[in-house]
Amino acid sequence: LALYLIRNLEGLSLDNWKEALVLLVRRGWPAAATFLVLMVPFVLWDPAAIWDDIWGWSSGTAAVPYQVRGWGLSTILLGLGIIEDRMTGFPFWIPQVLVCAPLLVWFYGMRGHNVEGLGWLTVALAGTSLAAAWSMQHQARLRRRLRLGTLAFARLAAQTAAGLAAVAAAQAGWVVWALVVQQYVELVALAVLTWSLEPWRPGFHLRKTGAMHLVRFGGHCTLSSLMFYLVANADKVLVAYALGPTALGLYGQAFNLMMKPVNVVLSPLSGVMLAVLSRAAADRRQYQAILLGFFRFIGLVMLPAAVGLAIVAPEAIGVLGGEQWAGAGPILAVLAAAILVQGFVVVMGAVFASAGRADRLSLASVLIAVVLCTAFVVGLCLGNLADHNVVTLCDVDE
Repeated sequence: LALYLIRNLEGLSLDNWKEALVLLVRRGWPAAATFLVLMVPFVLWDPAAIWDDIWGWSSGTAAVPYQVRGWGLSTILLGLGIIEDRMTGFPFWIPQVLVCAPLLVWFYGMRGHNVEGLGWLTVALAGTSLAAAWSMQHQARLRRRLRLGTLAFARLAAQTAAGLAAVAAAQAGWVVWALVVQQYVELVALAVLTWSLEPWRPGFHLRKTGAMHLVRFGGHCTLSSLMFYLVANADKVLVAYALGPTALGLYGQAFNLMMKPVNVVLSPLSGVMLAVLSRAAADRRQYQAILLGFFRFIGLVMLPAAVGLAIVAPEAIGVLGGEQWAGAGPILAVLAAAILVQGFVVVMGAVFASAGRADRLSLASVLIAVVLCTAFVVGLCLGNLADHNVVTLCDVDE
């Protein structure tokens, strides 16, 4: 719908924003009406079943797991006796990797890229997701026990080792593959250090306590992560589609610089917040006091950063990027106002998770995604209309 609205802006010459919004509604209402006509009767009939069918089955939180149906690979496995019945699970990710990895390499080759340099590079970096999971549980336990200095030492040591390995690989002529070496060395070194600093080891324990509440909690966290990822990238996709690669480059550079103080300060702080607030969750008064202290710290750090960056945005772009990025200066000055808001948004996941309300986090993330993505589309549409009207007025004056 967003791409349709943007694509059909040619020939518009409207005099005010009210008419522009009316036109957008006229073009977009058939899609919304069709959706409502199809969905509203089912929602009114059994809203719980709608939620369970749309989200529960796909996220693994439903009481009944997704059954093997259709005429695809799942039915073949069932017919061959590899799986016992329709309710049995199977690691379909293995054939997906075996099929999709070569297709990914082929796709890059068909697009005119160097298969050896880009396709296999992408395949190699795909393993970092698995390598990152090796230390995830141990890092979480270190944070939970508030051994933050120990965890910081492990991260710094791993990053130092990765940097030295990358430099050595680059000196040896590995070019871009030196960055791959850096990624894996850091993740492996971090796993080795955290496993040596945290005595917990995984094992098979049959406690018969049930895991559905954990699966449900994780499902809500996964949904919120997907929504925030959508919000973080939807604007860039729309800018690239509507305005082209040059505008995307300027916007992306400004956005990354705007997020730099947020990520540097609040990425480590969110882990601390989760550990500290989780310990205080049983005491409402203490929880509120600690949360208020964290919010005050965020405001004291992010507000001056937002004001200062808005003032010196052109100079900051010139120093960090050079004259070729001068066009990103005004964009950064506008985006800087979002630093304070971004600061509070980044830590909200830790706040909701510490209170055990991941369901509210997922609901809030969906609402945020809908509102912001709609705002992105409307902003681009109105911006294009404004540019068209300016060009039309200039032609009339001439």
